[in-house]
Amino acid sequence: MVNVFRWDPEQGHVYLFGSRILTHIVFWTAYYVLFSLTWVRSSGGLFASFYLEFILMPVRIMAVYGMLYLLIPRFLLARRYPAFLLGYLLLIGFAGCLQMFISVFFYQNLMVAPAEHFSVSFAGWFRSCLLINTTVLLIGAIRMFQLYISVVERHSEPAQEPEALSGSVTVKANKRFYRIPCNEILFVEGMGNYVKYHLKNGEHKTVYASLKETLDKLPDTFLRLHRSYVINKQHVDSFSAESVFIQGATLPRGKGLADSELTV
Repeated sequence: MVNVFRWDPEQGHVYLFGSRILTHIVFWTAYYVLFSLTWVRSSGGLFASFYLEFILMPVRIMAVYGMLYLLIPRFLLARRYPAFLLGYLLLIGFAGCLQMFISVFFYQNLMVAPAEHFSVSFAGWFRSCLLINTTVLLIGAIRMFQLYISVVERHSEPAQEPEALSGSVTVKANKRFYRIPCNEILFVEGMGNYVKYHLKNGEHKTVYASLKETLDKLPDTFLRLHRSYVINKQHVDSFSAESVFIQGATLPRGKGLADSELTV
């Protein structure tokens, strides 16, 4: 039996037939049709309604993805709340301006007897902001619910055995648990809400976690080299005042880190 919906606990997404692109296409197509039918204007009919929603869709998509892929991961999840609020207001305000001008110049001035009057004014801008804000809040709430479910599932994972903490770590990547010996880890790279384990055999394991959480469960042979890197001191080949070299990889060295801290 075909699994139509697939839940990705690592990223907190639900995919249609396992495809992110297909999921987004289906969602926005359904959104477009639903709202075009909902806001049919009596004087303009179906064509006017579908046309208006069509020319306004790019602005709403831009605002939604700005929220999902910029504001939420970089500011909200990082607990930078003032920056998130400011970014949100700027995003809605800018999108409201675009929607207002598009409504006036590409709908009202082109359609014969349009069903709704649009104007370039503060009231028109404020109305556009409210309409865009409704869409952004709706999809933003769905995304936050997905992240909440993902966090709940991560905290319900089985706890590591005490003996595993000294010699290996258990990580979850691609919906599977991996037991990784600590001496096989070269370094860990931070990537926002994810970290990437770089292993001696050339493999990589990308895990949903912060760099601080990762360092807390690693033994003392691991060191926070830089805001984006944790290294295994046992694998350091050489270092300079600016860089540390580990099996062909050149990593930036944080300021104030003493040479003695890089030795085992």
